[in-house]
Amino acid sequence: MIRNLADDLYQVKLGSNSSNCYLITGDITILIDTGTVLRIPEMANTLSEIGYSTPDIDLVINTHEHSDHIGGNVLFQKTALIAAHRNAAVKIISGDDEVMHCRAHAQKFEGYHVHAWLSNTDVIDADSWFLKVLHTPGHTSGCISLYDPRRRVLFSGDALFASGTLSTIYESGSLGEYFNSLRRLGTMKIDLLFPGHGRESNNVDGDLELTIRNAIAQFPGAARLAAMFVPVIAGLCLFETISSIDNAIINAEVLATMDRWAQRWFLIWGLLIAVAGIRFLLPWVIVWATVPELGPIEAITATFSDDPAVIEAIERSAPVLLMFGGTFLVFLFFHWLFLEDKHYGLRGERYIRTRGVWFFAVVSILLSPIVTFMIVGYFLALSVRSPPGGGSRA
Repeated sequence: MIRNLADDLYQVKLGSNSSNCYLITGDITILIDTGTVLRIPEMANTLSEIGYSTPDIDLVINTHEHSDHIGGNVLFQKTALIAAHRNAAVKIISGDDEVMHCRAHAQKFEGYHVHAWLSNTDVIDADSWFLKVLHTPGHTSGCISLYDPRRRVLFSGDALFASGTLSTIYESGSLGEYFNSLRRLGTMKIDLLFPGHGRESNNVDGDLELTIRNAIAQFPGAARLAAMFVPVIAGLCLFETISSIDNAIINAEVLATMDRWAQRWFLIWGLLIAVAGIRFLLPWVIVWATVPELGPIEAITATFSDDPAVIEAIERSAPVLLMFGGTFLVFLFFHWLFLEDKHYGLRGERYIRTRGVWFFAVVSILLSPIVTFMIVGYFLALSVRSPPGGGSRA
């Protein structure tokens, strides 16, 4: 049976013991999951009902490695590109039937191919569809969901079902990963859910909340995992509070050595610079300088944006952005080690403290490869975005 869900989206239901399959039509024809091998004739006949044949499928994406999702691959793998998460791909190509359960569905477990090994946050740009790969393990270790942030549509495979139905945790799966995947999906803006089994849903927030509640009720370990979020948040709040008090004590000690006019200037303009300048303007300048194509306004709104172009730009620049924070912390450590007055508790600390000039030598040595990496990376990024001859990238 085939249902037209949208102008360029069809749902293929092949009967019991077979997954839901989804056909995306357009410049690139994508089939998400292929059902069991026993349903191959039905798959071919169903596609012909809407004017498609096997060679018309450009890309097959398996949401995980179970036989009820990959069995029909043999119909397409000679003419289409087969893609799966790398954790699923290694089991599929090696015929790991302890995980795939092919024999349970009377199908062979050898002879399957995976041409593209996917990773978390990979993107498949199919013109009218922009599918972001989300690694959502739990049911198995190779589970993925496909999320289109522009349409707010999620193809969840067996990671999430409608009405709070729980996914089975199989041999290669993990309750902890399943619970974490549900939490991650809860951060997405999803209007429509198309699962690997059962009906679709337009109440995804409710489905997620109910699934998490059901998981806590059914799996004793899930309650412990859920409870972990509270102490983690409390610990982070405590750390920030202690750091703030520590900073306040240091500031008070420094202020005590200042003249009254300097104290007044620090408490007014110094705090304004520290809060507005260092905690807002400086990160904004860093993001804008690192991802110049965003522009000044989008550099501010990027945190709240689900625009795929913004997401892609930030992820592409993530290594450089993270390097700023990491470099600052490393330099802060060496500043404490070489330059700050302190009580000595370890052998050699007094000697290191007398060699304060080493701080500048160490910092210079560390900065050299960092700056080189950033410059080379910048020009490499320019060469990728603007290929020679002005041509476009495939």
